[in-house]
Amino acid sequence: MLPKLFFGFVITLAAVFVFLLGLTILVGLVAPFFNTVPVSYNFRSIRARWTSTIVAVLGIAGTVGVFVAMLSLAKGFKSTLVASGSAGNVLVMRAGSASEMLGGITLDSIRIVQDAPGVAHDASGPLVTQEVVGVVPIPLITTGTDANVQVRGVSPNVLQIRTFVKMAQGRTFQPGLSELIVGKNATNTYSGLKLGDSVNMGGGHWKVVGVFDAGGSSFDSEVWCDAKILSQVLQRPPNIFQSATVHLTSPAAFQQFKDSVTSDPRLTVDAVREVDYYAKQSTVMAPDHRAWGHRRADHGGGRRVWRAEHHVLRRCRAGPRNCHHACSRLLYLERALIVSLRSLADLNRRRHPGLHCRASA
Repeated sequence: MLPKLFFGFVITLAAVFVFLLGLTILVGLVAPFFNTVPVSYNFRSIRARWTSTIVAVLGIAGTVGVFVAMLSLAKGFKSTLVASGSAGNVLVMRAGSASEMLGGITLDSIRIVQDAPGVAHDASGPLVTQEVVGVVPIPLITTGTDANVQVRGVSPNVLQIRTFVKMAQGRTFQPGLSELIVGKNATNTYSGLKLGDSVNMGGGHWKVVGVFDAGGSSFDSEVWCDAKILSQVLQRPPNIFQSATVHLTSPAAFQQFKDSVTSDPRLTVDAVREVDYYAKQSTVMAPDHRAWGHRRADHGGGRRVWRAEHHVLRRCRAGPRNCHHACSRLLYLERALIVSLRSLADLNRRRHPGLHCRASA
């Protein structure tokens, strides 16, 4: 993943550098038509001040590169979360819950949900997994420092519900035992999560018995285990879970299922397609990356203007002729940056009106 990001960043910088260099030459060619300095001066200036020209072009290219990189991270983050959902699965949580971590559903409510129309069944019964979600610290392989890892307690039939998740190594956990199955990203990121390892987690002693592949979704960075055992280790009530994931007979059965559980007076739950839930979660968090990219681009552009103004002051001290040339260069730079910064500001306001209002308040 990191080599791909680095390669993409280098290619972006190179493309922006070539574009800005070509734009500089183009501006020099059309300058005489606007009654400004002769075209020959522009090329002589580049030859005489090639170091400062390269630094300026690289500075702007770096600003654009950071902006593109942050937008890419936001897009990748959203794609990873959306890939975690399935159109044939429904997430059932307490009414009004914004996320699984804040949700709550009782075992009695889950039993009622299992009998709702549209729920798929297999030989073992209804395809419903009640889940407990927690966060525990586990050391990173690279630095040895603790990092938060999401641990998900699931039902033994979870692989029949999330059908895109496949066991890559080992086996799934046995119900009632302190066993873990680990996402393929988690096993390569955190220490003690290799197949066959034993780890102390949440006050309990666990053994890693399998590694699963979730197809590049966010589940690849999670650790799964038996929901009842995890609830005991985290000292939570035994009959309360964060959510329940239901596998439907077909995606078309969603509305019938939702109407049934939301209209039942015994239940106070919301039902949402799993793919829609993760898409909503991505819209909550991904704008932070885009907004940070916008701020870095605005800051980088403003810094270019400040450096150009500082250059004008130094050149003006050297004499009137140098001052005229420096002011001409500043005028070109400020015109281009004002247009680009206004475009970025307009884009920022359209995409993040609330964030813009808070920043300007």
